[in-house]
Amino acid sequence: MPQFKGSEVVMAQRQAVWDFITDPQKVGGCVPGLKSMQVIDADHFDAEVKVGIGILKGTMKVKYEVTSKDPPSKITMKMDGSGLGSKALINAVVELKEVPQGTQLDWTADVTVSGTIASLGARYLNDVAYKTVSEMFSCIREKLAGSK
Repeated sequence: MPQFKGSEVVMAQRQAVWDFITDPQKVGGCVPGLKSMQVIDADHFDAEVKVGIGILKGTMKVKYEVTSKDPPSKITMKMDGSGLGSKALINAVVELKEVPQGTQLDWTADVTVSGTIASLGARYLNDVAYKTVSEMFSCIREKLAGSK
């Protein structure tokens, strides 16, 4: 099970970042390839995401669930996706810390992939995972610009 981790800084107050990342409508708008989203409640939503990994292109259905919250410091979530002859389970944690530039988000994601996508190899999946996360945080930074 590969683990991905990283750290991002958003130039906005921690509460503003927390409010954004815990609002399914707002954060959903920053998910790369989002085709549709159905919000069940503040902690659950279903989404269809357009995926392109090498020669594999198509749609994955993803069930998103917030499993714990410690406002405005930490959120734990689970994403369960299927499509393209594959399954993916992601358990992620995001911790928010105040820093002079705004808010630092330290994140980790434990990923289990099976099926066609798993056969592509870890190195390729790493590149796609980090590119997706980078695009998402760029969007969050852009949307929150000036919220400091």
